[in-house]
Amino acid sequence: MLIPFSINTLLYPAVRWLLIPGPFVVLGFILPGCAHSEITAFRDLAFATKQFESIVVFAQGMTLDNAVEFERQLCEKVAPTPCVSGQSVLPPTRQYTAEEVQHYLAQSGADGVLFIGLVADQTDTRYMGTITSSSASGSINFYGNSAYWSSTGQSASTPVYSSIRVAFGQLALFDRRSGDIAWRGEIKVTGKGKWWNRTDSAFISSATSKIVRELKEAGLIGPPLDPPPARSRESSSESFW
Repeated sequence: MLIPFSINTLLYPAVRWLLIPGPFVVLGFILPGCAHSEITAFRDLAFATKQFESIVVFAQGMTLDNAVEFERQLCEKVAPTPCVSGQSVLPPTRQYTAEEVQHYLAQSGADGVLFIGLVADQTDTRYMGTITSSSASGSINFYGNSAYWSSTGQSASTPVYSSIRVAFGQLALFDRRSGDIAWRGEIKVTGKGKWWNRTDSAFISSATSKIVRELKEAGLIGPPLDPPPARSRESSSESFW
């Protein structure tokens, strides 16, 4: 998959490791899914107190449809922090010069540039065994003073498989003016069980929610997350018993 513009080589050389193409299959679905995301990330000491006022989001290494949806959901979830989709700032219609990239990013008004790069996406299906089910039916027939029981039965064996899908991505939040990385990490998204837990929709929803939570908890964007409500001793006892 070709990267639609050259921001990775012209503006931020350090972002090259993010933009590794990977498979991301578009699926049709209706049921909402539930996937689980984990992030390991670190904040650069030079940006220990920095809070970005506005960001541009670029999703890379996935199909265009999924990239647009990923950027849309993430921007929606970082509200009220202003956020713009990278596809709208630099439409994937041509390659851009370094000067054009700088110009359009500055024109967006953002002081932070967030990259999400999908680096691996794989599904593993394993044979778990066989389930055998049986059914029977019968009837009584009367002949004179005698009764006769007749029955039929059948059984069926069904192989059982378990599937798990795991995707890995890399994350980087850049300071637009300096081009330095303020925050860098990795994300792992897992979906197992029902098929709708392994769809693109479930993975995008889980990943975007987790990324936004991590950025807010780190104070890189505002407002900070509200702490969980304190539980009184009385309410704790009630829930325990």
